[in-house]
Amino acid sequence: MDIKRSSGILLPLFSLPSKHGIGDMGPSAYKFIDTLVLYKQSLWQMLPFSIGDGSGCPYSSYSAFGGYPLLISPDLLVEEGLLSSNDLKDSDNLPHHYVNYEMVEEYKTILFQKAFCQFLNHKKMIKEFDNFVESNHHWLPDLSLFIVLTEQFGHKWVIWPEEYKYRYPEALNGFISKNKEQITYHSFLQFIFFKQWDKLKNYANQKGIKLIGDIPIFVKHHSMDVWTRPDQFKLDHDGYPYVVTGAPPDEFSDVGQNWGNPNYNWDYMIRHNFDWWVSRLQFMHNYFDIIRLDHFRGFAGTWEIPAHISDARAGHWIHVPGDYLFKQVREKLGNILFIAEDLGTITNDVHWLRDKYGFLGMKVLQFAFSKGDTNHHLPHNSSPNTVVYTGTHDNQTTKGWINSLGDTWEKDFTFKYCNAWNIENFHWSLINLALASPCKLAIIALQDIMGLDNHARINTPGLQKGNWMWRFTWDHLSRTDLTHLMELTHKHNR
Repeated sequence: MDIKRSSGILLPLFSLPSKHGIGDMGPSAYKFIDTLVLYKQSLWQMLPFSIGDGSGCPYSSYSAFGGYPLLISPDLLVEEGLLSSNDLKDSDNLPHHYVNYEMVEEYKTILFQKAFCQFLNHKKMIKEFDNFVESNHHWLPDLSLFIVLTEQFGHKWVIWPEEYKYRYPEALNGFISKNKEQITYHSFLQFIFFKQWDKLKNYANQKGIKLIGDIPIFVKHHSMDVWTRPDQFKLDHDGYPYVVTGAPPDEFSDVGQNWGNPNYNWDYMIRHNFDWWVSRLQFMHNYFDIIRLDHFRGFAGTWEIPAHISDARAGHWIHVPGDYLFKQVREKLGNILFIAEDLGTITNDVHWLRDKYGFLGMKVLQFAFSKGDTNHHLPHNSSPNTVVYTGTHDNQTTKGWINSLGDTWEKDFTFKYCNAWNIENFHWSLINLALASPCKLAIIALQDIMGLDNHARINTPGLQKGNWMWRFTWDHLSRTDLTHLMELTHKHNR
C-alpha cells in the first residue's frame, strides 16, 4: 500500500476546547481540522471513541462497538432543533482546562433527555433513526439493552438475575418490552453520536485530513461483547474469567501490568473464522481512515495471568493465531491501513506478523536514547515503514520527560543527538528530529508542540486517578508558534 510521507497531531477528542466540560464533535473539532490544514498537517490521531468508564478511560469500555455519548456536541443538537440555546445556559460551572466526568455526565444527561423528547416528535429524524438501527442491528440492540440492564442490576453481569445473565430469550423479550423507552433512548444516543461523527469525518476528509483511530486489543469483562459472546472468551461455568491479560515488566512499568481483561478463546475463534474480530475491524474501518492496533504484540502472544493472582509477574506468554486472524481480515475486508503498536517486549514472531501484512510499526523518541547508538527507536535505525512519535498518550510530555532525566548520560546523549542547546526549547528539537526521520508518518502530541510539562499528560499507566482529563484552550494555543511547525513540516517534505 502506497503511503505518502506526512505528519499530524495526536489529540484525544475530549481534550478539545468546549464550554460543555469536555471536548466534543462540535465547533472546536471543525476549528481544529482547519488548524491542521492551515499549518500543513494531514493526520489527526485520536484515542478510541468507545464508551469510557467512570474516569473516562476509552480503553475500558462497555463495548468494542458504539461511541461515547459524552463526546456528542450540544451545540450541534441546537442546530438540529433538538435543543434550544437556553438549554445550554448551565454550562458556566463546568471546568475549561480539564474534564470532570461526574459533572459532565450529570449536565449532559439532562440535555440528552431533553433532546430525546424532541426527537420523539421529529418524524423525519425518526426515519433516519430507524435506518441507523437496521444498519447496525448486529451490535446496537445488544448494547442498548446491556446498558439498561447495567443501570438496573449493576456493573457485574455475572451477578445479574440468572435469566438475564444467561440471556433467556423469553425473559429478555419481557425486559425489552417493559423498558422500551429507556432502551430506545440509548440507541438514540448512538444514532446522534454517529450522525455527528459522519459529518465530522466527511469534513476532515474533504479538507485532506485522515483520521487515525485506535482499537484496544482487549475488552473488559463487564461488556456487551463478553455478555453476548461468552464462548469467545476464557470464562469458567459461572461466567468469570479464569485467566486475565496484562503485560510483563517493560518501559512503562517495572512490575508489569495486570489489566484484568478476560483473554480470548482463540481456539473457538478459529473455528468460527474470527467473525467477531472481522466485524469489529469492519466497524472501525467505517469510521477511521487508519487504525492503530493497540498492544499489537498480543496478536502474536499474550501475557496471561491466573485470575486469582494480582501480580502481573506471575503471568506467562501464550501463542495467539494472529496470522490466521489477519488472513481472514484481508480476505474479507481488503487492505486496511493498520499501525501496529509494537512496543514493549517484542520477539521475532511479532516482527514477522507485522511485516507479512505490511502494517506500519511504531518508534517513540522518548525511548530512543537509553541504550546508545544501537537503540532501534533512533531515527538512523528506523525504516520508512513506521510511524514516529515524540511520545504517545501513555508517555510523559516531552518537556516533562526531559526534565525528569536530571543530570544523566542519557540526557547528555539526547541533547547531542538532537543537536539541542536550550532545554526550554528542547521540545522543538525533538519535534524536528521526528519530522526529519525516515519514517513515513510522524505524529506529534499537541502538548509537545505547546511545550507543556506533565500537568498536561494524558495517561500514566497504573495510576487510578487523574488520567484522561487534560484539555487545552484556544487562547493558550494561540501563544504557540505553529508557524514553526509548518516550516519544519515543509522542510522535511511532510
